[in-house]
Amino acid sequence: MLKRNLPLVMTIVVFIAGYLYCLSQYPGFASTRVLGDLSI
Repeated sequence: MLKRNLPLVMTIVVFIAGYLYCLSQYPGFASTRVLGDLSI
């Protein structure tokens, strides 16, 4: 099952890693407005 979902899992991991990096660089990145914009 993991082999079939590997692209999705890797996409989610890269998204979370990028979000955490931006969060460490820009403290305002944790606002709900940014989360809302990313979900669209």
